[in-house]
Amino acid sequence: MVVDDSRSLLYTLSSKSNIRAFHMSQDNVLVPRITYSWLQIRSSVGVLVGENRLIQPGTIIIAISPVPVEVARRTHLIATTSTGCRLFMSAASSDYVYESASSMQVVHIRFPPLPANAHNMREIPINQSPALTPTRRARIIPPGYFFCIVESQDRDGDSLFISAPDTAKLALLADQGHSRLQLCENSSFLNLESRAEAIEVVCSPPLFGNEASVQFDTPPAEFAVLTNTGVQIIKRRRLVEIFSAAIRYGAHGPDAEVRKFFDTYGRAEGCFTALAVACGVDAETPENRGGRITDQEVCDLARKFYIDFGGKPRAESSYDGANPTTLDNVRLSGRHEGLALYVSRVVRSIWRESIIRENKAPGGIATHKSTISTPTLEAVQEQLQRLAKFLLDNKSFIEGLSAPTSMSVVQNRMEELALVAEHKGMHSLQQLTAAIIEGISFVLALFEHPVDEIIMGLTEEHRAHVKKITYEELFTSSTGMELAKELVQGIVNKSIASGGDVDSITTALRRRCGSFCSADDVIVFKAIEHMKKARDEADPELRIRLLRESLRLFEETASSLSMDNLRETVSEFIHCGFYQGAVLLPLTVAKATDKGTDPSMYRKEGAPENVSLPQPL
Repeated sequence: MVVDDSRSLLYTLSSKSNIRAFHMSQDNVLVPRITYSWLQIRSSVGVLVGENRLIQPGTIIIAISPVPVEVARRTHLIATTSTGCRLFMSAASSDYVYESASSMQVVHIRFPPLPANAHNMREIPINQSPALTPTRRARIIPPGYFFCIVESQDRDGDSLFISAPDTAKLALLADQGHSRLQLCENSSFLNLESRAEAIEVVCSPPLFGNEASVQFDTPPAEFAVLTNTGVQIIKRRRLVEIFSAAIRYGAHGPDAEVRKFFDTYGRAEGCFTALAVACGVDAETPENRGGRITDQEVCDLARKFYIDFGGKPRAESSYDGANPTTLDNVRLSGRHEGLALYVSRVVRSIWRESIIRENKAPGGIATHKSTISTPTLEAVQEQLQRLAKFLLDNKSFIEGLSAPTSMSVVQNRMEELALVAEHKGMHSLQQLTAAIIEGISFVLALFEHPVDEIIMGLTEEHRAHVKKITYEELFTSSTGMELAKELVQGIVNKSIASGGDVDSITTALRRRCGSFCSADDVIVFKAIEHMKKARDEADPELRIRLLRESLRLFEETASSLSMDNLRETVSEFIHCGFYQGAVLLPLTVAKATDKGTDPSMYRKEGAPENVSLPQPL
C-alpha cells in the first residue's frame, strides 16, 4: 500500500499485479474508485509499444510509487516491473477530478538501459537477460529518483541501479524551444556486495524546478541503503562537483571533457559552472556555504574555460531598414549569461525575503529580528566578494570588462554594437554585485544596534515601509536606498543620544557600506550633533558658537539637504532662539536648489501661468 497525500488517494498492489485506488474522504472512509488489472495494464502497454519481451504474462509488478501533484499533474502512479520497466499511469478523467476517476491507463513506459553492444531490445540475445532483470525491489522518490535493486545471479550481492532526471539538460531543451521534451536522466550502477533490504531518504531533493538553480541553497540529496552488512549512504553530485571531477579525472583530458560538458548543458550553464569552480566554490550546503576547491590548478583551468569557451556577443541583423539593429537585438556571450546565473543563484535564497520580521509579544510589545540568519548573509556576501575579486583580477582578459582594448579590434558596426552591449551587460552585473555586497554589510551593521529603538525613531510612514522592504528593493531601488539612509540616520542619532562619537560611528559605516553613508551625510550628522549639544548647553556663548558651527555645516550640504531635515533643523533653531540660522538656512537651501532663480524670473515676466515653480520649503 502507498499513499498520495497530495490527492488523498491510497493505492494497493496485489500478488497478481492488480492495482486498486481508493479515495480517502474527509470522514476517514476509503471509497474504492479504480481497479486496474495486470491484463488491462499489458493491453495498454501493447497499444503504446506493441509486443515486448520485457512485458510478458509471467512479468509481475514488484513496486508502485505515487507521484505528488506538485511533481506532475497528469501522472498519478509509477509501477515498476520485475524486468525493470517503469510504467507511468494516469487516472482517466476528462476533468482531472481524481475522486471521480473510474479507470487508469499507461501513458508512458521507461525501459531499462540497454547493454553496451545493443541499440534496441531486439538486438539483445534471447539467452541474455536485460540489464535490470530480475528486479527484486524498487522505489521511486519524487521528483523522479529511481532505485532498482537487481538480484545477482552469481550470489556475489545485489546491484543497485540509480537514475535521476537531468534537470539542467531538460532546462536547456526547453530554452531551445523543443515542443516535445523527452525524459533525460543520469544513471549509474553500484555493486553493493551485499543484499539490499530497504532504501530511505536522508536529505530530500527539491520537488520541482531546475535542480542546478538551487544548488547553492539546498543540501544535495542523500539516500540510505540498508543491507545485510550495514548502511550505505548515496549522495547526489552537483554540476560543480561533476565539472571539477571532469577536470581532475577526465579520461580524455580536461579540454575534451569540458567541451562535452558545454555541449551537453549549453554555454550559459557551462560558463556558470566554470565560473563557480574558478571562484573556489565546490559542493555548497546551508551548513557549509562557501566550500572551497583547494586545488589551484583546477581553479586556473576553470578560469581558462570560462574565458575561452564563453563565445562572443552577436548582433542579429535586421532586414527591415526602418528598424535598424539596436542593443536590444544583441545576444550576449556565454560569459555574461553564466555571470548572471551565478549572481542570481547566490542571492536566490534572500532576494524576495523581507529584511525585518516583526514579532509581537503577548503584552503587545513588538520586537524586530532579521528574517535571514547572520551566517547565511555572511556566506552570500563572501561568495559575492570572491566573485568581485575574480572579475577585478581578470578584467583585462574578459571581453566586455576590458571595453577600450576590445574596441580597437572591431571590424564593422555590428561587432562594435555587440561589444557595446556586452560591456554594458557585464558592467551592470559588476555594479549589482558591488551593491549587494554593500547592502548586506548595511543589514549586518543595522542588526548590531538596537533595531527596535531605531525603528521607533522613524516616521509612521517609514516604520510601515521598513517592515515590508525586501532585499531586492534594498539592492536595486531608489526607495530602498532612501529608506536605508533613514535607518543610517537613526543609527547615528541613537549613537549621539547615548553619548557616542559621530566620527567613530560614521567612519565605521562608511568603511562597511559607503553608498549608504556619503560624505554629505557625515557632515549633516556632525551638524545635528552640534545642534543637539547646543540645546543642552547652559553657557550662552558656547551655545551660540555650537549653533553657528551647526549652521555652517548645514550650509555645506545645502544642495542635498532633504526637506525633512530642513524642517526639523529650522524648528530646532527656533526652539533654541537662533533666529538668524532659522532664516539663513532656508535661503541658502533655496539658492542651492534653484540656481536658475525661477522666482525672480516669474516676477519679472508678470507671473505667467505656464511657469513651473519649485515646491515651497
